[in-house]
Amino acid sequence: MAELPLSPDQAAIIGLKIRESRLQLGLQQKDLVEGEFSKSYISLIESGRVMPSAKALKVIAQRLGLTVEQIINMSTPGNPVATGPETEPEVFSRWDLILDDARVFLWQQNPEQARAILQQRIKTRQLSSEQLKLYHFLVACINMDSGDYEEALSEFKSTAQMAHSLGDSEMEARAYHRLGLIYFRQKKYMPTIEALRRANDLIAGLHVREPKFKQQICTALGDCYRLLGDQNQANNFYREGLELGDGLRDYSNMAEAAWDTSQSYREVNNFVQAKVYTGKALALYEAVESLGNLAKCKAMLGVILVERKDYATAEKYLEEASSLALQLGEKRLAATAGLNLAHLFTVTDRVDDALVIAEKSLAYANESGDSATIGEALAKLAQGYAQKGDNKQACNYFVEAIDRLKDASAQEVLSQTYYDYGQALSQLGRVEEALRAMEMAYNLQSAGRAYR
Repeated sequence: MAELPLSPDQAAIIGLKIRESRLQLGLQQKDLVEGEFSKSYISLIESGRVMPSAKALKVIAQRLGLTVEQIINMSTPGNPVATGPETEPEVFSRWDLILDDARVFLWQQNPEQARAILQQRIKTRQLSSEQLKLYHFLVACINMDSGDYEEALSEFKSTAQMAHSLGDSEMEARAYHRLGLIYFRQKKYMPTIEALRRANDLIAGLHVREPKFKQQICTALGDCYRLLGDQNQANNFYREGLELGDGLRDYSNMAEAAWDTSQSYREVNNFVQAKVYTGKALALYEAVESLGNLAKCKAMLGVILVERKDYATAEKYLEEASSLALQLGEKRLAATAGLNLAHLFTVTDRVDDALVIAEKSLAYANESGDSATIGEALAKLAQGYAQKGDNKQACNYFVEAIDRLKDASAQEVLSQTYYDYGQALSQLGRVEEALRAMEMAYNLQSAGRAYR
């Protein structure tokens, strides 16, 4: 494929223009190149990392409803061309307000509403470079929340590149943090650590101006090292996150109140005050997320301390994690902390206490609607009854747990549950059923090892 005679700077600008036009039309990268080129190729073009071929630029232009000349000659994003009243300072302030609206909808876990706002109400050609940077970061977050990880990865990489060129270390760090979270979800742990450590290094130069953000990074690094089996590193990061979270309070109601106030000002066209209160709502939502990370840190430290047989301290952390999660309305996290507490009671022969907390955890899990957590709670109840010698009741719970865990594709927990079910069946003299359960446990374990 012949390449256009473009300098690296020109290629970066062309890529950004293509990306802007695509996003304005609500198209994905694959829509521009499907049947002609690979998605990774358009990603490299949009990020300015390769120069487009003449053929590629022609295909892309056609799918954008433009000509090649229009793409080359249109105004550069981030450097809006003066067009009369639309470039007045108050209009730039209006763009800020719309961008903040999209951020609030993201905090409220409504990515599609955020996407609609950006697609329908933003004119990207009239954004300043700073606004454009935030716009792309929000688009990346929306794709991430919607489960489109490949698109999100491309957007976050471009956001990091744009932030770096503008000297915005904090936004660059946020982009790398989100890249790390996506890699973590994809179980790519080494790229996760690389991205998160890059974010950590960037904010170190900011003198931890925003401890909530550093706490998020510490929590994510702790999660990653724990899954890699490095308990010492995990413990260090969880403790650092815990220290950063001390003193935080539940700001959920205050965030909602600030957002409602912002809407009231907007209704009477007082955009200055509307923006002020929208900013307060965003800051408060960030504090709420920090509390969630604090609860998670406490829960993970509790798990590590159980493994180290420091049961008294572990019990304290797990109880605090469950209580804080309930305050935040995080029922799944409350259930998970409770199940770890039930495990602690089981290994310390407090079976009745384990059953009580497992029942509560099942209730929280049911409220959360998460099948994997419901299945784990049912399995924990089954284990408790088996330990008490009530294998008939245990088997009933094991059957329910297996059904839930199958739906959730939770292989590791499902394997252990089949094994425990086989033990209970064996105690009841149901030997053939016990053998089938043990065989299922073995097959799942073997499949897991092969996958790893």
